[in-house]
Amino acid sequence: MSRFEVTTLVPAPPPVVFDASLSVDVHTSSMGHTAERAVAGVTSGRLALGDQVTWRARHFGLTWHLTSTISACTPPSTSWTSR
Repeated sequence: MSRFEVTTLVPAPPPVVFDASLSVDVHTSSMGHTAERAVAGVTSGRLALGDQVTWRARHFGLTWHLTSTISACTPPSTSWTSR
């Protein structure tokens, strides 16, 4: 199985970023340039452990169907500190 991982530094508190990372709607709004949309599984709202979502998007001139599964979901500790 292939794995693709992206790391992004975001200047916001971890709990805010964590909540946004589980939002289908936030992801869809951020990917307007690819016309990405959720077409199967959870197609709006907040994802939870065990949920799946299938995205349809255009990348590199091709239309892709990409399925993501929330296989782990541990919120950040409340004892985080900003840097």
